[in-house]
Amino acid sequence: MPKIKLHKLTPIEFQIKMAKPLIQITKIKRDFVLGNEIVYVLKGIDLEINKGEYVALMGPSGSGKSTLMNLLGCLDTPTSGSYILNGKDVSKMHDDELAEIRNKEIGFVFQTFNLLPRTTALENVALPMVYAGYSKTDRMIRAEEVLKQVGLADRMDHQPNQLSGGQQQRVALVRALAINPSLLLMDEPLSNLDRELRLNVRTEIVSLLKKLKITTLIVSHDTEDALAISDKIIIIEDGMISQVGSPLEVFNVPKSCHIASLFGQSNFIPFENLDKKFKHFILNEKNPHRDGFMLI
Repeated sequence: MPKIKLHKLTPIEFQIKMAKPLIQITKIKRDFVLGNEIVYVLKGIDLEINKGEYVALMGPSGSGKSTLMNLLGCLDTPTSGSYILNGKDVSKMHDDELAEIRNKEIGFVFQTFNLLPRTTALENVALPMVYAGYSKTDRMIRAEEVLKQVGLADRMDHQPNQLSGGQQQRVALVRALAINPSLLLMDEPLSNLDRELRLNVRTEIVSLLKKLKITTLIVSHDTEDALAISDKIIIIEDGMISQVGSPLEVFNVPKSCHIASLFGQSNFIPFENLDKKFKHFILNEKNPHRDGFMLI
């Protein structure tokens, strides 16, 4: 296999490449049978994610985030509905076909990094390329290349326990990026880092992803991470998507009290604290911005 180099797209090349959605999900449902009961986890998801987008998936525990993430990562298949990834209907694929998609098109970054403890940073990064079909020589060249890009040229021979938390996170990230995936999935990637380190690593991640223009979906409970990394936020509640929009749209015009609460108390102003004119403005049925207010 020839060596694959990072290529910074020209504006015209980028527009052509981004012309079609990378992900198209239509009426996706996922049910699980538990004894005599059926648990309906995803209840009819419709979603598009464009090439080059950075998307944050948010929602309460038990909302279906992990199930949706597993479907997007081809780790599971839906009960019904279709999932088109990069022009391929992966919802109808068998296990061996899904494995090939995972190995060649999807990069994963896990909450706990999942680095092999007795192998070096270089070997950890090279491992996914074994399953993607790279030769040993190409694996080593590529692994060295991406580790240098994140400032770990002098840590290639170190095992995970010889690396700091931030360095382990960078190894996990470039391991996912080494195969030049179409889609990068990140599950709470910064949750194990302390606040100062979290901010530094987050800045590095944003810089690298913007440079590579790889479609990225991050699952996060942290609103700061979602606002900093993403250009689209998807809120899922009770197995359904309740809101999709830019960080600014979701923050300024949340569609429910729960969504507003995700972004802190700054979104809540007690109605009794408003002056009489503004109360009248909010309650006026002719107010074109009336839907942007919720009375609680």
